[in-house]
Amino acid sequence: MATTQARRDAVLTRTMGAWFALGSLCFVVGPLGAYGNAVGAHADALTFFIGSILFTLGGATQCLLAVPERPDRPTGLASWRTAWIQSAGTLLFNLMTFAAITVAATSHTYNTVVWGPNAIGSACFLASGTIFYLSSPRRGVLPRFDHEGWWEASVNLIGCVLFGISALTSYATGQAGTLISTSVSNWTTILGAACFLACALTACGLGVTLKSPRLRQLRNLPREVAHAVEHEVQEVAHVVEHEVQEVRAYVEGVTEAVIQDIEVAAEVMTETIIGEIRTAE
Repeated sequence: MATTQARRDAVLTRTMGAWFALGSLCFVVGPLGAYGNAVGAHADALTFFIGSILFTLGGATQCLLAVPERPDRPTGLASWRTAWIQSAGTLLFNLMTFAAITVAATSHTYNTVVWGPNAIGSACFLASGTIFYLSSPRRGVLPRFDHEGWWEASVNLIGCVLFGISALTSYATGQAGTLISTSVSNWTTILGAACFLACALTACGLGVTLKSPRLRQLRNLPREVAHAVEHEVQEVAHVVEHEVQEVRAYVEGVTEAVIQDIEVAAEVMTETIIGEIRTAE
């Protein structure tokens, strides 16, 4: 049963990684000027929409991984919240990218139908990334480096922050069609998607991710076993030391008693011999 569950989790994790990896690739190439010039504005907008759909599929798969672990507090609950909040963000990205196919930045409705869902969706990503980071193994505010995948939560959070910056800088100002900073928005989208791509490729290739509480436990299992073995060895050493001390005390007591008996017997024998000698004389 446990083996079947582990295989199911590994398959779901690889599937999730594949969806997120493909979606991230769309958001990496979409903002590139060379790609947009090569395929045209309409195909470029479709690339973002397809990427957002792939993100939604990845988020749904992540929710399937997290649902059974909800009762496991705090790790399981944190993973569930990370999954569904991120999935909500992907749905908003679906609305944003779909509207962007037909609504240009020069439209007076751009900020409402494109920028609005983008900003809220990015906020969802940032919230989910923060929850994921805070629930990951840390030493203070910094991640612990004594386990595999220690970098995932940090890189994921950096990607969420970059997406947030991208959303803020893509706001259309009073002059129609002018964004706060098109170049910053594009490059933060590319870099943020690259962060997500790195995490996704790890999940896709290894079938293991910190986003799954059960798989996180499996990753931590060797370290926990080592700590448990070390603790047991210390307990056994303490017990053995105590037993050795008791045996030593017992042996010393018996030895002292035997020596005393020998001394008494020697005195008795000496007195007996002396008495017999005197009698003989």
